[in-house]
Amino acid sequence: FLSVNAKPWAKIKVGKAKPKDTPHRMPLFEGDYTIRFECPDGHTIKRSATIKPGQTTPIVVNCDTE
Repeated sequence: FLSVNAKPWAKIKVGKAKPKDTPHRMPLFEGDYTIRFECPDGHTIKRSATIKPGQTTPIVVNCDTE
């Protein structure tokens, strides 16, 4: 699983999936992913994540300071 959150909030996009609001937890296949956070002020933050079987990978960003 991938668990994402943003302060104060953001829309996230992973691959071709529809954007979701944070906080969000999603099942993903094992592998490497790029997570795109679209912050309320319009700027974008990208993070990479590696998903491993049986684990939840947390990603948190702060839209106010990044």
